[in-house]
Amino acid sequence: MVTRVNASKDDTFGSLWEKALTAVTWPDDQPIMFHVERATRNLKQELEVPDEPNGQDILQVLSQFSNLVFVFDEFDLVKNQVSKHFAELIKLLSDFQVRSTVIIVGVATTVRHLLKGHISVRRSLVEVQTPRMERDELKKIIQIGSEKLDVEFSTDSTDWIISLSHGLPHYTHLLALNAIRNACIQRTRFVTYQHTNSGLKKSIRKSDGDITDRFLKAIHSTRSDATHFEVLTACALADTDDHGYFKPSAIASPLQCIKGLDKSVQQSTFTRQLNGFCTTQRGAMLEKVGVKNRPRYKFRDPMYAPYVIIHAIADEIITPETFDSNQG
Repeated sequence: MVTRVNASKDDTFGSLWEKALTAVTWPDDQPIMFHVERATRNLKQELEVPDEPNGQDILQVLSQFSNLVFVFDEFDLVKNQVSKHFAELIKLLSDFQVRSTVIIVGVATTVRHLLKGHISVRRSLVEVQTPRMERDELKKIIQIGSEKLDVEFSTDSTDWIISLSHGLPHYTHLLALNAIRNACIQRTRFVTYQHTNSGLKKSIRKSDGDITDRFLKAIHSTRSDATHFEVLTACALADTDDHGYFKPSAIASPLQCIKGLDKSVQQSTFTRQLNGFCTTQRGAMLEKVGVKNRPRYKFRDPMYAPYVIIHAIADEIITPETFDSNQG
């Protein structure tokens, strides 16, 4: 039996498992004087699992079964402490050879990122990476949604949403939703490029709080001439290798396209900022690898770069044309 639960940033370890166990149901019809009262029971009730169960409670439950599969989707949204408890539980399930299966699904580069650094259970996991969605797949998301809502997207609006999504369906849903809302405000069922573009700020406001917090830490400065936002935007536009890493020199060209930026910005200046973006004080949006004289950088989470670009376009740090020219 497979049970799927959607995680959220407000979930705890206990609330996720409470939802999962409650979702495992079966009929429990009760004969009452000439008729049958239809009822159901669930696994939480049957085993008298406490509210907000802990790891030992879940171990005890799963030890009694051999054919249960629990899928926790959007796991990248949960807090660090929740990831820690799941890592501990997975290790317990492995140690006691429990035959039920726990699957965690989320947007991340590796399982280390998905579990937010709690990788002591790596040997107890099977990591399955899925590629970013193709343009046709993202287009299908927009088509299905628009058919259900009886709206129509213009070709340039669809293409713009897909380009900004960077293969991540989360951004396709978010951008398309706010484009439709803008069209509704204007009492039209035809969603244009302008509706999409004017919905970028709404999409930013509706983005995950953790990403927003990290972004604000990264660009914060009391100096009016600070360039943290511009340099971070150039990082999001930089050419990368197959693993998502870019060299410091790769952001030089995007920097030249950013509006209002002093074209004489020296590499030594933005190198210090790159290193800063790797620290918790600056949101730790980047990570650094390589030797001292040949470092490479990448965004810690695939969700970060599209967010930075959308924010930069909405705040007119770059133009849509600049973004398009850096996608080739």
